[in-house]
Amino acid sequence: MAWTTATEVRTLTGLTSAEVSDADLNTLISSAQKEINLKLNTKIIRELVESIDGTRENDIDGSNTTFYAQNWKGNYFSDTNFDNSVTTSDVTLFSVDSDDVETESNPLSITADEMKWTVTTAPNDVTIYVTYSYSPFDMETPNPLVKLACEYLAGAYGFLKRDGGKGGSVRFGNVSISNNHRESYESFYSKYLSLVNDLKLSDDGGAIWGVASEII
Repeated sequence: MAWTTATEVRTLTGLTSAEVSDADLNTLISSAQKEINLKLNTKIIRELVESIDGTRENDIDGSNTTFYAQNWKGNYFSDTNFDNSVTTSDVTLFSVDSDDVETESNPLSITADEMKWTVTTAPNDVTIYVTYSYSPFDMETPNPLVKLACEYLAGAYGFLKRDGGKGGSVRFGNVSISNNHRESYESFYSKYLSLVNDLKLSDDGGAIWGVASEII
């Protein structure tokens, strides 16, 4: 789903439909959304599905059909295939039997905010791996700051399209005449970068997706 609308981006930027059409602006919103997903997602490839705790046991016993990703705490399943939606196609399962025969599938359903999935048939006597992307932000609703970052980036793209890459300056003898077409683009893009930087920092000033350590 789209995080914002052409109308909301116009309200923020002042761009008119004569300058950038709704169709073009919606395409730019989609591109902005993909870029932000790329910056804020962490992709996990072939994570072993095993017990996490007493609640999330991930039993592979022929009766259990509900499983959890190891990074469930405080995170959300995110958009792995960059189609601007979070669905079962964003989680890939690999089931390996005792003969090392591997079967690839997608879950029956997912719950993004719990990072859990269900399958139709309870697996048994197999090893399961899962590939997915996650984020500390809800990328489906989305988080309000994520939405605002998307609007600023789409706005920056809109100004770039409106101005057709015009910029720089023209010199006549000792006189230089500046062209300020790029100022709006640069202003909105700078604000977008600032918002993304804020999103990447936790409340205590550390990186939200990594483990920070300091050696003294």
